[in-house]
Amino acid sequence: MASEENVNTKTVHVVGFGKTFLKRYIMRSGHFWISQDPSRLYCCYGVVMPPRAKDVTLPPSPKGRARGSYAKSEARREDILAAAMEVFSTEGFRSGSLKDVALKVGLSQAGLLHHFPNKEALLEAVLSKRDESSLKLTHARDAVGADFLRGLIALVAYNATVPGMVALYCVLSAESTNPNHPAHDYFRRRYAWVRQSLTEAFQNLDNGDLLRPGVSPAAAARQLTALMDGLQVQWLLDPDSVDMGAEIKCFLNTATLAEF
Repeated sequence: MASEENVNTKTVHVVGFGKTFLKRYIMRSGHFWISQDPSRLYCCYGVVMPPRAKDVTLPPSPKGRARGSYAKSEARREDILAAAMEVFSTEGFRSGSLKDVALKVGLSQAGLLHHFPNKEALLEAVLSKRDESSLKLTHARDAVGADFLRGLIALVAYNATVPGMVALYCVLSAESTNPNHPAHDYFRRRYAWVRQSLTEAFQNLDNGDLLRPGVSPAAAARQLTALMDGLQVQWLLDPDSVDMGAEIKCFLNTATLAEF
């Protein structure tokens, strides 16, 4: 069998296939290669076929074809994520259905499940995409202190151009206060990370004597988090009455001596 090192691979999780089943099948035609972990497959291009002898050497898949198929699959996933964002932001996670998402991209529900195994996996992918975009925009992985907070202002300005994403966040964060909601743990972790990151940013300013007297880094972090969430709701209700970026700057100029 061709080695995994010779193939451009993408790791995917297989839902509903037991280890026994995987051991009885091998993947051929350059489409899937079995990894050491039987719960994972290395996905390239092809179909699942019945067992073959171990000493059979499989031909490599045509590189151009594999790249084209992968690009189409990724494009389809992006379309599905955009449709899911629209459905979940307007209907909520509970009321929004996979059928609604599938119809928006011209797929059957079974076709959608080929890309995302269930509704919870689709929700997780939507939220992860939002977070990745936010991290890139704010440079949150390496920015500190005032630079981190400036990145936050840039994120707020960007959010004003994507009302659907803001609505999605507001709807899901409210729904997920229910401990049984699939995004409950996600939002608990996310709020904890936001508070910690903001606390560290304000502490950095305090270490440089740029935090106004009497302002606690942890309290400022909680207040700014609450302010951002509240501003988003007000902005969704009446966009012309709220300038989210200006309000965030006003708070930061009140709480700190840094320039924003």
